[in-house]
Amino acid sequence: MYYKNGDTINMKIDQVGDSVTGTLDIAYAEKDANTGTFKAALKGDTLLGTYTFNSEGMQSEREIAFLIKNNQLIEGYGEMKENGMSFKDKNNLQYTSAMPLSKVACEQVN
Repeated sequence: MYYKNGDTINMKIDQVGDSVTGTLDIAYAEKDANTGTFKAALKGDTLLGTYTFNSEGMQSEREIAFLIKNNQLIEGYGEMKENGMSFKDKNNLQYTSAMPLSKVACEQVN
């Protein structure tokens, strides 16, 4: 979970195994919220997968990446392909700790 200055990100991991699945809800201050699910593969300390979400009444999909570091998930950013849904080069992602997700007890999310 991340919460600061009205920005909230909640990630709930439901399954860890060959793939990692769960829900991801993103609500930035004064912007429309995204609510959806993700399915990703865990490779070393990196979670890379697809986020399927609803925003403004439309369903969309985009690639997501998170680095596991210091018991937090740090989102990765990089240049996107023209479709805006997938990274051009997954090996050239930049991980920023501007909004790190920290582990919390599930009761704290609601």
